[in-house]
Amino acid sequence: SLPTRRRIVLSGTPIQNDLAEFHAMVSFVNPGILGNTDLFKRVFEDPVMVGRDPKSLDEEKELGRDRAHYLANLTSRFILRRTQTINEKYLPAKVELTVFVRLGDEQRATYQRISGVSSSFQSAPLVLITALKKLCNHMDLLVDAMSSEGSHVTLPKTVLPKGYKRGNLGFTYGAKLNFVSLMLDELVSNGDKDKLVIVSNYTQTLSIIAALCESKNVWYFQLDGSTPIKKRQE
Repeated sequence: SLPTRRRIVLSGTPIQNDLAEFHAMVSFVNPGILGNTDLFKRVFEDPVMVGRDPKSLDEEKELGRDRAHYLANLTSRFILRRTQTINEKYLPAKVELTVFVRLGDEQRATYQRISGVSSSFQSAPLVLITALKKLCNHMDLLVDAMSSEGSHVTLPKTVLPKGYKRGNLGFTYGAKLNFVSLMLDELVSNGDKDKLVIVSNYTQTLSIIAALCESKNVWYFQLDGSTPIKKRQE
């Protein structure tokens, strides 16, 4: 009902993946070209969705392809599609580096001790794999997994370094953390020119990195599942 002579819709998402949304978009900029919702669903949406089903019959797949092709041709008259390849000419190159970090000495020794007793304790294989993944991040994560109430990690405490106490940020207990430490040093040396975003699958890992930031007097913000939704934007 907007009194407009011309209408434009800009979308950053692949609306075409949801044909009902696609119909709504097209009907806004070009009212009536695809008919009402019921007609569009019967003529286009249902045949296309059925044709995408791997279990559909050959004739259903062919009908779905035909309707999708007709729909694409019809709407191409007023839809301009711009892909990432166009933007790439104007954006700086994206550089991705995968860095492999060797385990610290105590991490490696603990890893080997766990491997040596893995056949004699009750943890399921996937639980053991998760425990080893945490160890590869930092020794504290393994300690937390073994000591938390209701934990499925039933490893003997003898796998841990003798006399180990949580909160040790040394290289030998967390080689990846040492790599992060080197990045933070570089960050500080560059003044206020750089920012660093660190993502982890584990909230506990973020807490360890936060402790590292505090030890280096580096300003940080930690965002995880415990952060109230109203405060996240802030």
